[in-house]
Amino acid sequence: MAENEKERKGRNRRGEWAIIVLFLAVLVMPFLGGVWRTLVHEIRTCRTGHMAPVGSTFLHYVRNDVLGNTWLRNLYSRLVVVGFSSSPNPALMVGRDGWLYLFWERESLPYYRRTRPFSQEDLHIWRKVLHNRREWFERRDIVYLMVVAPNKSAIYPQYMPKRITRADRPSRLDQFMANLADEDRKIVLDLRPALEKAAAERIAYFKTDSHWNPYGAYRAYLEIMKRLAELRPGEWAEPITEIAFLEVECEAGDLAAMLKSREVLRDVSYWADWKVKRKARKVVVARERLGTSQTGDRWPDGASPSATETDDPSLPRGVVIRDSFFSALMSYVPEHFSRCVYVWSANFMAQGQMRNAIDVKLIDIENPDIVIEQFTERYLNYDPPDPDIE
Repeated sequence: MAENEKERKGRNRRGEWAIIVLFLAVLVMPFLGGVWRTLVHEIRTCRTGHMAPVGSTFLHYVRNDVLGNTWLRNLYSRLVVVGFSSSPNPALMVGRDGWLYLFWERESLPYYRRTRPFSQEDLHIWRKVLHNRREWFERRDIVYLMVVAPNKSAIYPQYMPKRITRADRPSRLDQFMANLADEDRKIVLDLRPALEKAAAERIAYFKTDSHWNPYGAYRAYLEIMKRLAELRPGEWAEPITEIAFLEVECEAGDLAAMLKSREVLRDVSYWADWKVKRKARKVVVARERLGTSQTGDRWPDGASPSATETDDPSLPRGVVIRDSFFSALMSYVPEHFSRCVYVWSANFMAQGQMRNAIDVKLIDIENPDIVIEQFTERYLNYDPPDPDIE
């Protein structure tokens, strides 16, 4: 009997030690993982020749990730997102069925809920903006097209939380389109109808990212080329249709990263299988060829000025003023231009107002046949830009 009691106590002690070891492992593993990632990063940094002060990355990790308990905050975020379908980040909203939505402070819920419609003064300014741009480009014999990429919540409102309601009135984009003068309607492309149709057939936006996926971007591309063909007829605008889209599972997107949940969430994307050979190639953009608004040294991810060229001189020259939604269109649009320059839109706001995105110096230098200005619907929540281009 004494032996049985001794054996039972031994089992209990082993169980207690196992719990202690497991608890310590939970505490230590994130630290060891960070040490390993930091060492790999510093080794790679040394190999590329861009060496930071020795140990600086590691010390930054210890100071911010260990002492700052970043991994604990990440764990908390994942528990809140996955376990309670809630967002610890005020700029994001967790919708139904794992759909995430971006709602920055100013361009946030009031836009979606339609509680801040355009004033008549704003609509008058926008009307003047479009009138001035159309005349300015017509005088230079340049085709101009303004493209508005829809908010994700405009295409997939059914996945928004039920508690978020909308007023029974037109959205700002509805007002914007209804306010256009007849002669300006041809130069403004609202992509909502095309994306709504695409969304009825396949998933057109990422669930965990703020952008459209490759298939949604392709449907936007088809609509853009259709409108450009009306403005500048010719074979050059015939869209590429020899592409098959294969659905694939992919890692979660930018919104999941903001929620520290990229490792626990997954998404759906499409792999574009091209049946034809691509013609466009990337080329270096000389700084002296950039306009006055494109001389900054720091850009958002993937937003540095770029250019593409093909070997077909019969194709038009182009300039694209864009935001992040156009990145996925870079797979298709360059095929239609002999040369095209892509610059990050100046529509990233200044003091709550849209900046004038038309860079006269850049237009004069590139001498394009076509100019596309693309921005996302949510920017309409800001004050209109200055109507005067020069």
